[in-house]
Amino acid sequence: MKNTPRHIPLLRPILPLIAGVVLCAYFPLDLSATIIGSVIATGLTSLYFLRKSQVGFTYGLLIFFTALGYLYAQVQIPKFQAHAFVPSVESADTLLVKINAPLEEKANSYKTTAKIKLHRKNGISEEAKGNLLLYFPKNAELPEYGDEISIRTYVKEIESPKNEGDFDYKGFLFKKHIYHSAYVGEQQYQITSAGRGFSITAAAHQTRSNLLTRLESVFTNSDDFSVASALILGYKNDLSPEIKQAYSGAGAMHILAVSGLHAGIVYMVILFFLKPLPAFKHKKIICGLIIILGIWGYAFITGLSASVTRAATMLTFVAVGNMSTRNSNIYNTIAASCVFIIVVFGPFKILEIGMLLSYAAVLGIVYFQPKLASLYRPKTVVTKYIWELLCVSVAAQLVTAPISLCVFGIFPNLFLITNLIVIPCAFIVLVTGISYLLISFTGLPVADFIGQLLSFEFQALNSSVSKINTLPYAVTSNVQLSVPETVIIYAFILTATLGMAIQHKKTIVLSGIVALFFGCYHIGVKVAAANQPTISLYASDAKVRLNSGLRMEHFWGSDQNENSINHTKVEHRKGLQNYLLYCDGRVYWKIDENQKFIPKHTKVNHIVVSADLPAREIKELLTPDVESVILGEELSYYNRKAWVDALHKNNIDFHDTAEKGMYTAAVQSAK
Repeated sequence: MKNTPRHIPLLRPILPLIAGVVLCAYFPLDLSATIIGSVIATGLTSLYFLRKSQVGFTYGLLIFFTALGYLYAQVQIPKFQAHAFVPSVESADTLLVKINAPLEEKANSYKTTAKIKLHRKNGISEEAKGNLLLYFPKNAELPEYGDEISIRTYVKEIESPKNEGDFDYKGFLFKKHIYHSAYVGEQQYQITSAGRGFSITAAAHQTRSNLLTRLESVFTNSDDFSVASALILGYKNDLSPEIKQAYSGAGAMHILAVSGLHAGIVYMVILFFLKPLPAFKHKKIICGLIIILGIWGYAFITGLSASVTRAATMLTFVAVGNMSTRNSNIYNTIAASCVFIIVVFGPFKILEIGMLLSYAAVLGIVYFQPKLASLYRPKTVVTKYIWELLCVSVAAQLVTAPISLCVFGIFPNLFLITNLIVIPCAFIVLVTGISYLLISFTGLPVADFIGQLLSFEFQALNSSVSKINTLPYAVTSNVQLSVPETVIIYAFILTATLGMAIQHKKTIVLSGIVALFFGCYHIGVKVAAANQPTISLYASDAKVRLNSGLRMEHFWGSDQNENSINHTKVEHRKGLQNYLLYCDGRVYWKIDENQKFIPKHTKVNHIVVSADLPAREIKELLTPDVESVILGEELSYYNRKAWVDALHKNNIDFHDTAEKGMYTAAVQSAK
């Protein structure tokens, strides 16, 4: 099978389409229908006049599909559409919304999403378009998926990350077209109509809920059940933080998200039973249809989640390709499934981390695994299986590692050992789990035996993953890889792979230049940080840290006493105490629950506040030497207001981390 651009025609439009979607995600513009129509008409006209020039037509086509991807993504953004929802500034909003996701239990509430249908203003209900992130109290009568409810509450915009390096939840929800959130109290909503009519998604969630109840009867250990729920039925709400950390550290987190691996196992099992069938007319078509029904049947019982729907879509295109009498190109199949997801499920789906990792893993396995496998030819069945599994793991990790490092900041060093254990285990427990769920409906005694076997399998799986996670050097954590660095790494992988594939020296040299550029960029960032250290107060934990880049910086701490100060030098990498800090000759003093004073005979320039104080004590602390105050997020609403009023009255600058996020100031460390 040839894999030249000529044999992969869908590759030409899909890459510029994706580029256009990415541009729209980061640089969205509110364009009118007239402008959109004019751009498309101009593009088509230009292509018509360029049709006789091969080079001009090719570049024109790339620009046209990039613009098309941008425009298609732009028209999907609700806030740019007519009747887009805009929350009231100082009053509560009255809305009619429809719950469009199952409620997810959190520590203190239930979370779900809803589609806005009507917005009531000045006694008049108007059509409104948009989505909301909703939180409900735990002691309330909760709505269900598909219910329409009337709510009256304060709606606020999703907040941006407050600390450098925090997960961008606002950006994550933007790709789902969710821009606002609201907490809905027990007396702030009323169910106007329960979900009526048939909904395939609602039926899928109800089916999964029934199967979860049946599956729970097998297990006595909550962790075993939570992993079984995630691995077999894609329900991850019960996973404990300890289980998540163990699987993440061991490099086995991918088996807990029902996706391509799980759908692929179902595909292989069905194919295993169909392959021995004798040849008959239209066998390819009939077997292909059975495979497609099986894959989507599994997707249905897992609740039709985004990850399994994505995997089922891709495998459906693979099955359709195999049904054809002609040999289909796997890259065409992957591109076709990507186009289908963009058109049917929305363009911003391709930017979700799960989809990026899924498609990166598939492309890595399809391209690199055969080449790695050809480096060694095992002589026995067992060694061949182990070698091929290792090659699959390396191929997938090679292409997905940059994204994982950029987003999660960790790398599982023992992923090869982990995958040798968990992938066969995933196959075994998935087959056993589905078998149990099917047989349990018959009431046959063998169902009890299969249930006990399933429980034992998950005990062994969890035990193995936990032991791998506790091994020395199992994981490299706190890796800081920026988005530009991630893009440069993928540019290197692409140019190096392309250069070696076509044996083109200039492309190979280009990959070397990209690698050199990455090194220079990385060193430049570190040197810049070393030359300009900063002191930071993080919004969420009130920790004060010195970011010093390459240099090992020191600054001062103290064993605090109201009348005297015993200075001690503290090495910042071992963690700072919340004490007196000298930076560039300036003094930062932190007030917390233990120390609610400023030491006498000490000139304090900046106060960091992370504990409530009475109003009279606030006044006493604001001496003439104080130049600025940093308010921590821990302060109560009324104490924060008291501080703000006092600071305004005394004309003192301040930074409120609750509103502005992390405080950062350039400093020079003490010598």
